[in-house]
Amino acid sequence: AFLKTAQAIDGSRLKVIKNSICIPDKITAIDCRKALSLPTDSVVTMYHGRLAEEKGIGVLLQAIARLQHKNISLVLIGRSDEKYATTIQNIIKEYKLERKIFFAGYQSPVFPWLGSCDIGVLPSTVAESSSLACMEYMACGRAIVTTNHGGQAEYLTNQRNALLVPPNDVEALAAAINTLIDNTELRKALGYKAQADFEKNLSYSRFLQQIEDIYDR
Repeated sequence: AFLKTAQAIDGSRLKVIKNSICIPDKITAIDCRKALSLPTDSVVTMYHGRLAEEKGIGVLLQAIARLQHKNISLVLIGRSDEKYATTIQNIIKEYKLERKIFFAGYQSPVFPWLGSCDIGVLPSTVAESSSLACMEYMACGRAIVTTNHGGQAEYLTNQRNALLVPPNDVEALAAAINTLIDNTELRKALGYKAQADFEKNLSYSRFLQQIEDIYDR
């Protein structure tokens, strides 16, 4: 994609190094079910990041509306501007989602929260360059549902270590989340594979080593 905008550059001289994240040495886990008084037996779906239209929050809320008959809770971690906060509340009111949606606000660090969810959802409607949130769920061994455009497809493969859906597709997003609600073994398998792939291919030590190797040539 970069070379399409800079065709004068010799692509053979480029080296691609995939992004990474630092994992804290010590994480004090937070049980989101207890912290937010969620139903103890619900399947916890989580989004963390900016609460903004381009992040697919509206699409996600509509998908949850189609799953109201399921034992599911959606935890939203992050902030929105005042205008979009009103939009979110209007969607929740329209679809009567008050008992399904839980707000945790902005959390830093966020890692303590991630391990207590069952499904991490990143439904961006724009092409992400490299979703750090996806990598954070991978590092925590969580099953992931995300959109199939942008950088996610560079390290996530549908049905292998995540479920990928088209952007702006409410029905496809709801279907993918529903699949993971009903299939505990698939959730565990996708989370296990995602974590293994992160440790093998996306760890920060590997990221640094790849950079050092270039300078050592």
